[in-house]
Amino acid sequence: MTDSFAKICIAVALLCAAACGAFTAWRMSVIDDSMGDALNDATHALITDSSARIRAANDVNDHLRAYADYVAASNARDISLIQSDESTDDATKTLYVQQSEVDAIPVAITKNYFPQRFVKKSGEFNRTADYRSTYAKYVGKRNVDASAIYADSQASRNKTDRLVMILLLYAIMILVISCSELIESPQVNFGLGVVGILASVVGVVLTVMIEAGKLI
Repeated sequence: MTDSFAKICIAVALLCAAACGAFTAWRMSVIDDSMGDALNDATHALITDSSARIRAANDVNDHLRAYADYVAASNARDISLIQSDESTDDATKTLYVQQSEVDAIPVAITKNYFPQRFVKKSGEFNRTADYRSTYAKYVGKRNVDASAIYADSQASRNKTDRLVMILLLYAIMILVISCSELIESPQVNFGLGVVGILASVVGVVLTVMIEAGKLI
């Protein structure tokens, strides 16, 4: 084992450690950016969800008021029609018919201010179905599961924490390999060079596995 060959191994080991460390730092920056994007997405999802809930609740309340007015107008119209049928006096009968026609006006107007498909056969307005439909309309295709998005950002944070540890190991390894030049034994220098090269390769493999979520 010549001293020059041992020094070549040390140089190669330092080069591998530096290159692999740069690779790990690059992947960590990419993951860190995705973590920031996930946090922003979680915030936007929370805002979108809250806004959709408020708007849906307001719309449902408007629908309920319109339906209540519709029912009241319908009842008034029906009462006028019943009274006109029960009346024996032609003048009174005509008056009730005219009143039913007046009562039919708000019936025709108010029925356009609530979704009629949510009126049950029993005559009750299904506010739950109306709320779900209105909420879905305001949310659209956007992902509003803030907790799931935030969990993704936490997973990215865990990845960066582990990659930081790998970077620290690279730094220690470079320091040790650099100090090995003070050792005059070619065998020791060669051994440290080989260990450094293998450790660098293992670091890259660990980086890839951590980014893929295999070591979290």
